Amino acid sequence: MLGTRHRRVANSLDIVPHAWTFRDHAGGDDPCVDDIADLYPPPVQQIGALEELTRVVKDQVAHLDYGHTRANVHNFAGQIAPDHKPWLAQVSHQHLDAYVLGMGLEGTLDARWFFQLR
Repeated sequence: MLGTRHRRVANSLDIVPHAWTFRDHAGGDDPCVDDIADLYPPPVQQIGALEELTRVVKDQVAHLDYGHTRANVHNFAGQIAPDHKPWLAQVSHQHLDAYVLGMGLEGTLDARWFFQLR
């Protein structure tokens, strides 16, 4: 449970906000695991077993009844990175660099610097 001091920022193309919510529990346009297989259209290279993998995830974690906070939410529409054609490269971009870009922090914060080993 979160208290009152929080802010949720979510990229529409980040798979993490999709991973723990399910169509039968999600509200309206909430991201859900059922959408992951179709999240990145071509030219992003698809992974054949992705639908099966999302079904397994759903079967394993649906009983946890996880839900996203609905207060203090800032959603932004992610953009497909055309130079990240392998599916996992797109996942990485959307989960890291896209937040820097989506929040207008390019030139101020560099995700590669932030996550480098020191």
